Amino acid sequence: MITITCQTKISEIIKANSSAIDELARLAKPFSKLRNPVLRRIMTPRMTLAGAAKVGNCSVKDIADVLLPLGFEYKQLKEVEGKQHEHKPDWLRLLNSNEIFKLDVRPVLESGESPMNDIMTQFKRLRVGEVLCVVNSFEPIPLIELFERDNRAKVYVEFIRDFEYHIFFLKLKPKNEIPKKERFTFQQADEFYKLLDEYSEGEVVRLDVRKYEMPLPMQMILEALVNLKTKQVLYVQHNRVPVFLLEELTEKSVCVYIHEIEDGNVKMLFIPESKDV
Repeated sequence: MITITCQTKISEIIKANSSAIDELARLAKPFSKLRNPVLRRIMTPRMTLAGAAKVGNCSVKDIADVLLPLGFEYKQLKEVEGKQHEHKPDWLRLLNSNEIFKLDVRPVLESGESPMNDIMTQFKRLRVGEVLCVVNSFEPIPLIELFERDNRAKVYVEFIRDFEYHIFFLKLKPKNEIPKKERFTFQQADEFYKLLDEYSEGEVVRLDVRKYEMPLPMQMILEALVNLKTKQVLYVQHNRVPVFLLEELTEKSVCVYIHEIEDGNVKMLFIPESKDV
């Protein structure tokens, strides 16, 4: 019998018993993405049972119940006690509470809106060395991976109780200051396809994210950009102009050409100026 809690990673569950993929997919439609090896690799490394419950619009107990026949045993965690501070990194443990800026995004989530812009706005107001604590009902895996990949912050996640996580972001000094400049160009069809035709078939990596729900499109595009080989470009079919993604790329060495055909049909060409994407 394998004991799991709301903090257990989905990747660990699948590794222990791959039959969990089909059971989860039958439980909630969003989990059907786990059947795709590429999406599974993106979604599961940091996704906990609590985070998965939010994605699947179900409870942790619902997930635990479908896993029980596979040899898993669910253990309910109690509220974190005082000893947890011993595991905190020094940069967080030595701070006073008044040196930490707190942002509770749970009301925004409950209203059905995304708190991403609120989080990014608050983080940008921080000075280097200051800490933002985001109170969330789950572990925001895409956001954490984005901050860690860009080395813009050190991140520590503290589980408080079911559906309450405190995510601490220590703002770091950027390694390379890249002046912001306009890197996004909206083009008509003839301009866009003329630019695309400059690249051979082998140089164009194609990605269609139209059928996926946020935040998967953003994750898939960022991962594809990181994995581009020299001289390769990324051609993306999207159902909207991804404003938040474009904002994140303003300080990156990549140019984006956008052809917005109609609502639900957007084509984009990402051309790295270097491998630093």
